[in-house]
Amino acid sequence: MVYIVMTFSSAMPIMYGAGCLLFFAMYWSDKILFLRHYKKPPKYGLELASRGLKILEWSIPVHFFFGLFMLTNPEIFNAEGEKGTSINFLPSLRRGSGEFMNFWFGMREDRFNTSHGTAYLIGVFFFMIFFLLEQFLGICTRLNGAVCQVMKHRVEESKGFISNNIFKHIAAEDLTFAYTDAMR
Repeated sequence: MVYIVMTFSSAMPIMYGAGCLLFFAMYWSDKILFLRHYKKPPKYGLELASRGLKILEWSIPVHFFFGLFMLTNPEIFNAEGEKGTSINFLPSLRRGSGEFMNFWFGMREDRFNTSHGTAYLIGVFFFMIFFLLEQFLGICTRLNGAVCQVMKHRVEESKGFISNNIFKHIAAEDLTFAYTDAMR
């Protein structure tokens, strides 16, 4: 169901609402059936949830790819202004992207004669580069972890740093006094 919503929601945004309603109904029907009619299921491990998450992650590129075909259709979205003049947005890039998509996917070159089609293609291209690097090499996760470690190290070295451990920053005499006061 997630793939159906993600595939067609670019052209039909009402699919997001329909997906929410379907998930709501599915949640309550499954809850009632699990509690009243089904017997105890076998114990599943973390592997099943991880595999499901990995499968769902690929619905995002499917969404973008089908959106590329739907949103670049010149019969749906016209690139001409009010006076019949075409919007001039990077014309050489528009021609190049049209030739690229014609060569690799067999799409008509005039599909990318629109500004929004070219902008969408550029966004999808960069997203797919980062998505594939993350999926196969984990580069984004490692880079994020390295940045977090550097920031944590800088914060710890800064003056006036206060951690979440309040007992570390209170003198022993004050702790003893607070303890004896609380015990009275």
